[in-house]
Amino acid sequence: MIKIKPMRIRIGLVLLMVVSLASGSFGQDRTESLRVAVELIIRTLDPARASGPLSREIIGNTYDRLVEYDPGTPGSHYGLLAESWTVSPDQQTFTFTLRTDPKFVSGAAVTAHDAAFSLHRMIQMRKFSPVPFRFLGWTAKTAKALIQAQDARTLVLKTTMPMAPTFLLNTLTMPMASVVQRDLVLKHEQQGDLGAKWLAQHHAGSGPFAWKTWNSKRFLLTRNPAYWNGMSMIGGVEFVQFPESASRLKALQQGEVQIARGLAVEEVSSLAKTRLVKQTVPRGAVYYLALNLENPHLRKNKVRQALRRLVDYQGLQEHLEGQVRMHPGFVPSGLLGALQQNGFGRDVARARQLLADAKLRNGFSVRLDADRDFPFQTMARSIKAAFAQAKVAVKLVLDSGRNTLIRYKTRQHDLYLGVWYPDYPDPHNNAIAFGYNPASDSQPRSLPYRNNWATPEAWSQRVLEGIRLADVVQRQQHYEELQREHQVISSFIVLFENTETLAYSPEVAGLVFGSRPEHTLYQFVYRP
Repeated sequence: MIKIKPMRIRIGLVLLMVVSLASGSFGQDRTESLRVAVELIIRTLDPARASGPLSREIIGNTYDRLVEYDPGTPGSHYGLLAESWTVSPDQQTFTFTLRTDPKFVSGAAVTAHDAAFSLHRMIQMRKFSPVPFRFLGWTAKTAKALIQAQDARTLVLKTTMPMAPTFLLNTLTMPMASVVQRDLVLKHEQQGDLGAKWLAQHHAGSGPFAWKTWNSKRFLLTRNPAYWNGMSMIGGVEFVQFPESASRLKALQQGEVQIARGLAVEEVSSLAKTRLVKQTVPRGAVYYLALNLENPHLRKNKVRQALRRLVDYQGLQEHLEGQVRMHPGFVPSGLLGALQQNGFGRDVARARQLLADAKLRNGFSVRLDADRDFPFQTMARSIKAAFAQAKVAVKLVLDSGRNTLIRYKTRQHDLYLGVWYPDYPDPHNNAIAFGYNPASDSQPRSLPYRNNWATPEAWSQRVLEGIRLADVVQRQQHYEELQREHQVISSFIVLFENTETLAYSPEVAGLVFGSRPEHTLYQFVYRP
């Protein structure tokens, strides 16, 4: 057995990114709330179903999970509700010992029975088990046998095949794996819905903040005064609806709020003329160009390498200031195995030579399908201009995102400009999405399938192997190597990762931004 005694508090996330913000007298009174200007879109706050960025952010601040991962040191985990855990030699049994001090906001103690119920509920509420949990073998039929609370402090999780500990732990950091209060949720069950209708608009967590109700204009988190892991130094967080980027920045400048989130290019560029500080953080999604290998020109590897070298990465990043950041591989920042350096930069001369080697010295014509909305249209026009420098004539088809996606899924494109949001915080998510479609096991829903790219059998097996590698360093190297090879053999050009830019003033410290919405933490905000 391997026994792990993780850190007690969220030190890793605090060290990842501590920024400052302030306005007026904020922070002088511990009862005062931090006010944040956002686009307030919330459909449900049931952890098992919530998917929007702001919903996930709120759940990350109002619920605890068994463990958390440290984006500052990918592959490193520490316990929240779990005090420690052990891994069996066959990597199929994971035993968690829960702390004795955590309590729900209601005052009830958090137990392993609540944790087991939360995982059972999350799986049973969906028609299909969420993707990462399917790899563990957890389905509606198997969950109760594989997820069991032995007593109030002991939770045993079993998998149906040997599993990399980092993979299982990463799945447990997802908002949907948050622990809810079993008795309270079941008290409000209606017609066998496991409390879904009630929990969508009510809180049943143990996090540093709680909430009661909200409306279309405001959402208020209030400090949990009995939080087991350190009471927040502010009274709460009030999210205020400002639908436009310009109105969010104006509210900050006028002192109505302390933070303005999700600023557009125009507002980001204007910040240099103010005393406000900007912070740009990665948000986990990657923009990519998909190449359909049914096109005989794109089927040639030298052509794909030429197109990769034609993209004006730097110019686009500067033009889309604060919205994107150059990123070389399909694993986004903050996850195990993310590449830090781009092996392919812009090199027009080399691109022309590659096209000449492919007997396409005079270029060729190709169609590019792209969403007509920002930032896709901007990227598409830049790609068209860049490709023209090597006589590759691009016909732009700018349409609704829905229509372009339909054509992409039905393989009616030559080139398609897309964005991929990981479902769960593990590199296996994106490795499968961008690199698994063997001819012997074609995956119609996979991205390679849409590009008519049958991934080589040996490569496909290597993609699958990553989920079982126990050694963290070996697993990191595995995904790094996959991405470098992917750049050479695949039907994709990874362009950027998306970023969010916010503005604030410099008198209050402690706001933590991770690479995923649930890792925007308000618990540590204070006035120095």
